[in-house]
Amino acid sequence: MAEHPKGPWTLGKKEDGYVDIDALQGRVPHRGLAKVVWCLEGAQYSPSMEANAHLIAAAPDMAEALIEARTQISLLQSMRGIVDPGCGTLSIIDRALAKAGVKVETEEEVA
Repeated sequence: MAEHPKGPWTLGKKEDGYVDIDALQGRVPHRGLAKVVWCLEGAQYSPSMEANAHLIAAAPDMAEALIEARTQISLLQSMRGIVDPGCGTLSIIDRALAKAGVKVETEEEVA
């Protein structure tokens, strides 16, 4: 998996139109791991910008879930003799994980 602070990532301090994304790795807090725009200069608070911050904070959990889902789907497809045609669910998961910098070994690479 890509080297990033493990979750959970949470929303931290809100200041000057930004919200910090914080991470807790073991007992060591990583404050201000990232800053996300919370509201534009002179603008009101934006629910869509809050949604962006929550999405970013959930990224490590979603990557872990995708890796687990990929493992289970691959196992089931293998048991049933199904080959992913390159546009199926595994390919979609692989593209999402690649975008996050996570390299997943495929069966072809392992063999």
